[in-house]
Amino acid sequence: MHANDIAAVPLSAEQQPSQQDLDQLVALYERGDAVQLESATRALLDRHPASAFAWSVLAVALQSQGQDALPALLKTVELAPDDAESQLHLGNAYLASGQLELAQACFMRALEIAPGFAEALSRLGDVLQAQGHLKEAGECYRGALELEPKLAMAHLGKGDIHYAQRQFQLAEASYREALALAPDASELHRKLADISVEMNRPEQAIERYGAALLADPANAMAHGGLGNVLFRLGRHQQAEASYRAATGHTTAIAAHHHGLARSLHALGQTEAAEAAYRHAIEMDPTVAAPMLHFADLLRETRRKEVAIAVYRAALLLEPGNIDTINNLGMALQEDGQLDQALASFQQVLAIAPENPISHNNIAAILNAMGQPEAALASSRRAVKLGPKVSSTHFNLATCLMEAGRLSEALGSFETVVKLEPDNRRAHVNIGSTLVR
Repeated sequence: MHANDIAAVPLSAEQQPSQQDLDQLVALYERGDAVQLESATRALLDRHPASAFAWSVLAVALQSQGQDALPALLKTVELAPDDAESQLHLGNAYLASGQLELAQACFMRALEIAPGFAEALSRLGDVLQAQGHLKEAGECYRGALELEPKLAMAHLGKGDIHYAQRQFQLAEASYREALALAPDASELHRKLADISVEMNRPEQAIERYGAALLADPANAMAHGGLGNVLFRLGRHQQAEASYRAATGHTTAIAAHHHGLARSLHALGQTEAAEAAYRHAIEMDPTVAAPMLHFADLLRETRRKEVAIAVYRAALLLEPGNIDTINNLGMALQEDGQLDQALASFQQVLAIAPENPISHNNIAAILNAMGQPEAALASSRRAVKLGPKVSSTHFNLATCLMEAGRLSEALGSFETVVKLEPDNRRAHVNIGSTLVR
């Protein structure tokens, strides 16, 4: 940080801070004392309000404390309109707050002032990528790397484009290049971990999330990503700990609370899981998945009417979600609403005609409605589509028993036992069928 770096409007001797004043700010900056730096800078600005350098230092001090630096950055640009670095910093602030058009204008202005400004070109690529203009963004990153081959942010941007296009090997290569230049960057370790997840390398993903958290223990996205991997591996207690760590940070997102809820749900902690599901839904009511899993919990705890309402709310967000439609049908069936349950299962078949579970569910409904022949036809179709799904054979056996075809039913129950040796109900039914 040097006062002479800012191309400000020339000031008179009276307007210009002394070299001693500026050296004091630089010393505080280098010491990393953001609070003292802010205090000293504000005191200096009381005496020299037209110092662009002092305003830029104030912005740095505020950003270091997580405070709003935008007014200070705007003042810097007002006093130094032809300074490319000031335009860059203002653009970065706009980009961080999602004000893409304003950020783009700042980066383009910086490039007008300094056409070879690689960092501004890379940031322009970030804006274009956020706007969905991946081709143009890629051109910016390539141009930035031609100007400055060791610019980590440009390698990162290239990696993000490859990731968005599901070109995971290319993304991994770009992230590795960025990491070689910035080995302590937590987000780069996290992005490499995300790649490992996509490429089905869970143990490597765990290691990489660990590296991200070693670099920054407050990286909520890394905690959440680690939780996702652990949950998929069935390590629910460890997943719970990771999700709790994620939700403990201000940058936590609804998905982290959803993950925590699912872990608690899997561990049988239904009250805590319900609270976490509700929190996730409140944080982001536009996402269907937490509603689906919350409805599953409600159904399991015999609150069927509420579960049905939540499933229907989830379907408003994702009308074609097969799991939600199927589970709604199950809840309706359990609640005795057979006609509506049948309609739900038929809706699943309209989306996925080869789904054996839905054929199986339809067979159970038809059997309960006193239509044994139709039930038997659906059940046979379910077995044909899902020959290794024990529930299809069990349901077929039930339909055959209802039709009085005991020897065939016995064969189906025996198939269930072969597929699922510990199925107690199948063993009981085999015994009762033999007695008959």
